[in-house]
Amino acid sequence: MSDVECSFCQILEGRLEAQIVYQDERTLAFVDTSPVQTGHALVIPRVCQPDFYKLAEADYQATMHTARKVAQVLQTLPNPRKVGAAIQGFETPHTHVHLIPMNTPDDLCAKPQPEKTQAELAPIAERLRSALQGG
Repeated sequence: MSDVECSFCQILEGRLEAQIVYQDERTLAFVDTSPVQTGHALVIPRVCQPDFYKLAEADYQATMHTARKVAQVLQTLPNPRKVGAAIQGFETPHTHVHLIPMNTPDDLCAKPQPEKTQAELAPIAERLRSALQGG
């Protein structure tokens, strides 16, 4: 890990606020604070590994399983044509899967919106949480 403290580890430890929509013993999903589209979510493993291909198999499988689960819900809520996924990690040295509701191919690479407050993100997070909990 770099000298910079990982903001995603801070979220996992509860030291940094996030609009969490799903969590289990290996993963956490939350709404992106600078969304490309409304509903843009991030899925992270609980282990801090900058490169997804270096994750232990169980952590990789769990991360992708959670990404699929959240994407299936995103497909129904904002009603996009598709939900795209990207694994980057340039800004934060922690594997994270971006799940982005898309209506055109360019939506996956669109410029992020200005950073949103937790209060602004709360309604979409609540909709996602409710749908992920089956209700």
